[in-house]
Amino acid sequence: MKTLVKRLQRGDEEAYRELYASLQKKLLYFVYRLTGNPDDTQEIVQETFERVYTRIGSLKNPGLLHNWIYRIASNLAMDRLQRRKRCSSLPLHDIDIPVDDLSEDIVIRKMDQEMIKEALMRVNEKYRVILMLHYVNGYSYREIATTLSLRTAQVRGRLYQAKQALRREIAVTADTDQGGVLR
Repeated sequence: MKTLVKRLQRGDEEAYRELYASLQKKLLYFVYRLTGNPDDTQEIVQETFERVYTRIGSLKNPGLLHNWIYRIASNLAMDRLQRRKRCSSLPLHDIDIPVDDLSEDIVIRKMDQEMIKEALMRVNEKYRVILMLHYVNGYSYREIATTLSLRTAQVRGRLYQAKQALRREIAVTADTDQGGVLR
């Protein structure tokens, strides 16, 4: 990793091609799950790589390259969502959050993936990012802390809050699907 970062910092074009080839699909997947919009996703990933290109000199710890890149992508996605205020109308596709990890509650285990997807897209962006990093990208608490510039204890707390928020949204979805009134 250190050699790749040094090559990037020297402006080695081949190093940028290698980085792009190794991360582009993962970033597209990650950003799409945050925004739900293919056009926004393409623009955000492109801008992420542009920022990497122009700001690689500011990266102090080469071992944190991937975390740094995911943080850039996450921040850009969050900014886009806040500007557009489209969270409630985002399309939902193939978001797989493991139901067993969300709760011991039998109701949540029986929820289908579509309800979870709908609920996830209604969760506040800061919680959605943590859920995506942990459950989709498989990041540990420490990796999330590094990526989002938080302490590990803060990550634990936010992940707990994120799961609580997701549970509430799932309950709303379940109530609505069963003819209940949206609260």
